[in-house]
Amino acid sequence: NEKDSKGISWTKAYTPWKFKEDAQDANRGTVAKIDMFWWKGYKSYDATWDYDKVANEYKRSTGGIPHEDIGTNTQLSAKNVVVQFVKETGPVDGHKHMLYETIGTGDALIFMDGQSVEGTWSKKTRTSRTIFKDDKGKEIIFNPGVIWIEAIPKGNAVTY
Repeated sequence: NEKDSKGISWTKAYTPWKFKEDAQDANRGTVAKIDMFWWKGYKSYDATWDYDKVANEYKRSTGGIPHEDIGTNTQLSAKNVVVQFVKETGPVDGHKHMLYETIGTGDALIFMDGQSVEGTWSKKTRTSRTIFKDDKGKEIIFNPGVIWIEAIPKGNAVTY
């Protein structure tokens, strides 16, 4: 269904992300591992992405073990991994759930083709597209395929 409850197409004000072809083998980088940490004492939530240069994709592990799709028993993978640094609030209940602010602006790290790009993110409203830009203000052009966005608290460590 491409129309909302008022009969207006959701694509009317939709801004799609931009895509390019995967980098050729010779132009792929050497950023082979991305480690990110959420909270001290909760290592089972820590995530690692290992870069497979031949497939030009990243494979995800959580808590030190491969993160698998429960339906296919295959390790989760993505062509693009974005780390979006956001404001964390909480815990907001007895189960220690946290809230993450994804409207506004902030810093970002973008990984694709074995390379890293330092940049920013911005999102004007709840229903608008998040825009990712490099450090020169140019919009990121992604590889076709899965884009995985890791929203992590500002100031948390990401090593690569």
